[in-house]
Amino acid sequence: FGNYQEVAIQILEEFPHLEKTRISEKAPKESYFFWHNGGLGKGPHTGLIETRVSNIRKDLLPEDRLFRRTKKDIIIVEDECVRHAAHLAALIPTAANARQIAEGMAQTNDLLKLLLQKNNIQDIIETFPHLLSYEGEMIIQAFDRIQANIYVAGDLKTLLRVGLLFDTTSWNMVEDDFVRGALRLMKKLSNKGIKRTIIMENASMEEITAAPLIRWTKYTQTDIGFDEKLAVKQSSATVVGPLIICVADRYKQGNMYVVFNQNVIPCGDSSTRAIEILFKSFAVLGLKVPMLLRKLNDMISVNVWGTKHYSKCKSVTELTLRYKEFLNNSTVE
Repeated sequence: FGNYQEVAIQILEEFPHLEKTRISEKAPKESYFFWHNGGLGKGPHTGLIETRVSNIRKDLLPEDRLFRRTKKDIIIVEDECVRHAAHLAALIPTAANARQIAEGMAQTNDLLKLLLQKNNIQDIIETFPHLLSYEGEMIIQAFDRIQANIYVAGDLKTLLRVGLLFDTTSWNMVEDDFVRGALRLMKKLSNKGIKRTIIMENASMEEITAAPLIRWTKYTQTDIGFDEKLAVKQSSATVVGPLIICVADRYKQGNMYVVFNQNVIPCGDSSTRAIEILFKSFAVLGLKVPMLLRKLNDMISVNVWGTKHYSKCKSVTELTLRYKEFLNNSTVE
């Protein structure tokens, strides 16, 4: 809209006698041709130029528009597909059933897409409970099917390793290199101006800053399965997620769990696995990306998954350029 105002001013410079067309005494001299919000501070822009352009814009054919709303695919799911999904849901997630479950979920992928359109997370979990099983393997496979037209832009481990170099002082107490790299990327991308409502007792500032991505829950027993129960308890006790819970002493390595809405996905002791499952679950389960993870999600989507060609965030774009320069220089060397 700044260009429209410049055109309006140029018109008056060329034809100064048109200054008498101004809308009111206090209005800018170019107000007849273009005026921000009609001088009200909010609302649509007014003036001859904007009116004419908006009329042209209104009559443009959809194929001639630069920005178009994507149409939802019409998905038709047969009753047989629903029955097949119900049969799969009843299977116990054992190693012996893994292949049958994986193949069945591929065959019922249209049902998952339909549930995603309805945006009901609990329906998705109840229909496809095995998305929470097999250390997130079904999440990864479903992500690849849903994002069928993507290309693999890069490697997650590489991005997280390079993240270590963007800041060499923060989270030095974090044992896991990849978690530390992810946290440093978050810090570099920054989230200034966003109010944080995380309340954690006896927590350091670094721990509070890390909390949107990962929290540590102290492991106090050695019973089999106790750490998973602890993760479930943690997700039920406070409003968390989606995020990663590491069952270990603060900043130490341990078993990882992706938690959301009191649901838990065990990810083993692999931090990269947990990070992958967390960020792929947004697309597979229809989870809303938390505000403080949006820039990191964009960074990964652009540079690893290839699901986005660019980010609207300036800090993500700038860091992506630095990341690609680093990779190019490393290749040359």
